[in-house]
Amino acid sequence: MALLAVLQLLDQHPTLRHIKTAKLLDFLRFSALLKRDIDLTQPARQNPQIAPDFLPESVSLFLSSALDMLLDDISALWAAFKDEVWEMDSPEDRALLEETTFKTHGWHLGISTFH
Repeated sequence: MALLAVLQLLDQHPTLRHIKTAKLLDFLRFSALLKRDIDLTQPARQNPQIAPDFLPESVSLFLSSALDMLLDDISALWAAFKDEVWEMDSPEDRALLEETTFKTHGWHLGISTFH
């Protein structure tokens, strides 16, 4: 998703205008990590390729607590960014991409993810 599209989505949801970039990134990352949990609670007829309209209560409560955000903000963020979350790579794919990227572009410069 282009940055301009993100800003437009935030502008369309006035209640989200106070959300800081770090909180948005954390919401996206945590939500992507919870995709399996979210999908498990959906009806069998739900297409798993399409993000559900609503988060399970347990996921909403977790995100609200973990991110120190109001439940209404979590719901609004999900409504705005659910499709983006659903298209994000799995944690395993993301980790492999990061490892490969550092090997390819960083190792010869003395840069790695290993500390």
